[in-house]
Amino acid sequence: MSRIAWWGLAMLILYVSFGFYPRWTKHDTEATLSYDASGYYWYLPSLFIYHDIKGQHFAKDILEKYRPSGTDFQQAMLTENGNYVLKYSSGLAVMFAPFFFTGHFLAGKLGYPADGFSPPYQLSIQVGAILVALIGLWYFRKLLLLYYPDSVVAATMVILVAGTTYINTVVIDVGMSHGWLFTLYVLLIYNTHLFYRNFEWKYVIVIGVLVGWATLTRPTDALSAIIPLFWGIERINWAEFKERIALIQQHARKVFAAVVCAIAVLSIQLVYWKYATGHWLYYSYKGQGFSFLSPHFFDYTFSYSSGWLVYTPMMYLAIAGMVVYAAKGKNRVPFILFSLINFYIVCSWDVWQYGGRAMVQSYPVLMLPVAALVDHCSSRKFAGTLLSIFVVVFLYFNVWITVQYHGGGLSDVDFMNRRYFRAILGRWQVPPETCYLLDGTGLYAGRMKDVEVVNMVDLTNSANKEQSLSDSTSTFILDRPDANGPDIRFPFRPTRQWLRATINVTCIDKEWTGWKMPQLIIKLVDSHDWHTVRENMIRLHRGINSGETKQMHVDIPMADADFDVVEILFWNAGSATKTRISNLRVTQFNEAN
Repeated sequence: MSRIAWWGLAMLILYVSFGFYPRWTKHDTEATLSYDASGYYWYLPSLFIYHDIKGQHFAKDILEKYRPSGTDFQQAMLTENGNYVLKYSSGLAVMFAPFFFTGHFLAGKLGYPADGFSPPYQLSIQVGAILVALIGLWYFRKLLLLYYPDSVVAATMVILVAGTTYINTVVIDVGMSHGWLFTLYVLLIYNTHLFYRNFEWKYVIVIGVLVGWATLTRPTDALSAIIPLFWGIERINWAEFKERIALIQQHARKVFAAVVCAIAVLSIQLVYWKYATGHWLYYSYKGQGFSFLSPHFFDYTFSYSSGWLVYTPMMYLAIAGMVVYAAKGKNRVPFILFSLINFYIVCSWDVWQYGGRAMVQSYPVLMLPVAALVDHCSSRKFAGTLLSIFVVVFLYFNVWITVQYHGGGLSDVDFMNRRYFRAILGRWQVPPETCYLLDGTGLYAGRMKDVEVVNMVDLTNSANKEQSLSDSTSTFILDRPDANGPDIRFPFRPTRQWLRATINVTCIDKEWTGWKMPQLIIKLVDSHDWHTVRENMIRLHRGINSGETKQMHVDIPMADADFDVVEILFWNAGSATKTRISNLRVTQFNEAN
């Protein structure tokens, strides 16, 4: 059964990666080699095409042509000695290398630019990632079969691939490190099992290389060494540890060889840092770090912006399964210890908004408690039925959220909040105006009554002249970063519950990056000390495409707000695109019951 499940899931993986969302055909920041993925990959064209890993003189041309991170050179930073050092460690580039050279060969033969980023390179990396994913899934199956019945293994594989963000992280975002690390972890666990059967030398070398490679890919994954070091320990007590110390002493030469292999792999990064910066060790994540004394447990796990369990509820089964696994699972100490330390490290990273993808490489471990739970419930009718209901619901949720990630209502996760998430939950078609919930406190969605047009007096006019609506703001264009439109400010005493500012927006060139988008802001102000009592805003490019003209509005509730002035502002936060604004109209209204 598990073999059939593997083939079925392999077909699903191929469809999702090359049919549903083929990243290699996308452009700019949606391409296979974009954002972080391009940073991991940047070593290869730097070394083998441009021969310029320190100066990075080619970077500007690549950024302007392919825009993998817009035109911002996020892949490297300038050091004190005037050289550039790449931000990301080189482990993934080593894994990319065979596929990079394949793409380089094909680019020359097929007439594409041999520049490291043309379609043959994008496709080669995508094919390589899927090949590595299928190998990882095959050995994951073999690993589970060491502990659980075939039917349980088949169910666990389906839960992993179709029910978690594995399908998005490993199969769609193929240039990221997590899917490749998933396979490294599977191979590490499987080879550790083989080593402890007869302590053969060949497995020592493999274990050392895999631990070193995982660390070279993401330095925090040095904790992968916990797995072979504590393998076979089932309880935390002195007797177990004395036996392990004796075993290490007995095989000291093998342990030393594994350490040497790991260091040999890690030396790739050390040599690069020495060459680029003059230092053997260098911290390339300037401005980002860990808060080990105050980890972001709640935010990372439950926030609507990127909470692990909010967007991967299937992993609640791993938490529930830990109870079963702790009671009768195999290799409990290394796997539970690894899971706890890994979760602590992931939550300690200050940029916790990276979300559940940071947990995916640990799923070879976390799926063992899931399998334990499935095995436990399979012989109990009520528990089995209840578990099946949860699995089906979570499978449906994961399909929905994967579709929404790519072109749907979750395509801009950086601004996610509870209001917006709840408004779109389970909906396959999201009303266009819903996107504005990503920014402000919400738009009034009900029926209106007692609508009244507000006459505005422009207080910025020295004559304090009352202006008609057509004069209150003329047509103007926001066309440069940090540009402002005319500030509209007028005294106002509300007689209704809500205030609405409506404008016509023509998007000449669309800005896709959320924080850069032009904004319409409305404020309720107390003029006695000139402080803002309440404000709301929308980003105008969320619900519009290039060349379109739409009427947009922002609402603000006035109940219980002590204010006497209204301000309406226009701000182009960071975009160089062009937006035409016209026909401001302000109304107040009541809610219709």
